[in-house]
Amino acid sequence: MAGARRAPSKRSSSKKSARSTRSSPKSKLPSLPKIGNPLTTLVNLNVLGNAKATATMLTSVSGLKTFLERLGAYGAATSIAYAGVPELGGRGTAAMFKSLGLKGASGPLAPVGAAWFGAHWSFVQFLIGFGAILGIGSNSDIPALFTAMSLFLCGNTMIAGSSHGVRDVFIRNAMAFKYSNAILLLLTTRKARGYFSSKQAAALRKLAIAVPGLMMSFLMMQGSSMAKFTAAGMTGPGVLGPVAGLIFHPLHHVVSACVALGYISGYSTRRAALFLCLELLIVATSLAPQMVQPWGRALSAMHLGAAMVFMRECTPTNSFIPKL
Repeated sequence: MAGARRAPSKRSSSKKSARSTRSSPKSKLPSLPKIGNPLTTLVNLNVLGNAKATATMLTSVSGLKTFLERLGAYGAATSIAYAGVPELGGRGTAAMFKSLGLKGASGPLAPVGAAWFGAHWSFVQFLIGFGAILGIGSNSDIPALFTAMSLFLCGNTMIAGSSHGVRDVFIRNAMAFKYSNAILLLLTTRKARGYFSSKQAAALRKLAIAVPGLMMSFLMMQGSSMAKFTAAGMTGPGVLGPVAGLIFHPLHHVVSACVALGYISGYSTRRAALFLCLELLIVATSLAPQMVQPWGRALSAMHLGAAMVFMRECTPTNSFIPKL
């Protein structure tokens, strides 16, 4: 019929579908993070101003806590880096390498580790870490990201390839605290705060500070050998005497494991945080310093960093007295 509508041809329908396909909004790729200009970062460091602010900060309890947190966060990588700079008085890392059974970078990331820990790493890491302890570059993520990468690569390419084997308790202890330190540093960056929610960041922080000690408690309950710790120089309780000797009591490992599980699960927070904080401080001040250097100082710093996170949870900002 002349008045009837003509059925749309295949060509016209294909054109319409093509037009609709073209007009549909295209999917956008996620934008890459902007990397700041290193020269601008150097100009904005304000070295003298931040150093003076750190000196003034030490006159208050809250300022002293902040300084100890920085020392715990950056002290491990900085002390090892300093030992590798003989021009500044460093005495080398040969004894530490021998004690840990290190023989260079290995594993899938060996090329990355070998390139990262090149000829200039010690000098660069020392400057970045020492500056961060003094508060220099506190407005930038570069110190935390660089140091966290150093810690991660050290644990993954150097310590993991130890001749002692990754099942040795001495090597497990070293890797656990290296990764813990790296995670705590990453959680201080703006990128991490923007990527993780506050609950996710709190959960990661909990695991980072509690799991290494929990792992050691389980290994001690299994009767793991402490021969490598003794060979590294930890021959007794140290300066705290019988107080540090409680760490080696068989019941301590059971109690410590229960407290750590209670803390991770949320069953106990402040009381558990106080117990685990004191435990880490005892190791940091009496046991770890006995070991071969610079590993002893590095291990002390990593224990101190975790202890200061626990301290924030069980003490007020302007006091060292626990609030339970």
